[in-house]
Order: sequence, then C-alpha cells, then structure tokens
Amino acid sequence: RGERGVCSLLALRDRNGSLAEHWAAGGGHLDCVRLLVETSARTTSSASSSSSSSVSTSLTVRSSSEEEKERKKKKKLRRRDGKTSLHWAARNGQIPMLAY
Repeated sequence: RGERGVCSLLALRDRNGSLAEHWAAGGGHLDCVRLLVETSARTTSSASSSSSSSVSTSLTVRSSSEEEKERKKKKKLRRRDGKTSLHWAARNGQIPMLAY
C-alpha cells in the first residue's frame, strides 16, 4: 500500500492537468522537483521490476510495445495543453531548474 499510495499521490492533477512536478518547477523549488522525480523513478522502477519475471543482461532491441509504453509515459508528464515542467520553469525564469 505504501508505494501504491505514493504513486497515486504523484499522479494527482489539477483542473489543467498539472502535476506537483509542474508546480514545483514553475515556482523554482529545485529540491522539491528532485524529490518528486527521484520518488517517481523509484516507484516506477520497483513496480516494473516486480512485474517482470526476469531481467536479461544481454543487449535487446526495443519492441514496438515498449516504445508505445515509453511514448505514453512521456505523454503522461504533460499537461492538457502539452506543456511540461520544463516549459513552466522556463516561462517563469527559473534558470537553475533548466540546468537540472
């Protein structure tokens, strides 16, 4: 329930589709963005590793289904208007955020 709860909190959006990451980036809260990105990556990787039965150590070619999953994942990070956290940081002049 713990990781699942964190995942659901990270996925909450406002009426415009903004995530906590969008708000933190736009406000220049670099520590918050780092925490949100790291937590999201950690919960995503633990969920995917628990769902796969084995990990191959050899080089493999990405299947079209993996590419589709990656495309959907990137789309989920955008607001309804297509803007990302990086857009909001740049719009608000948050230069340190752009370097991250």
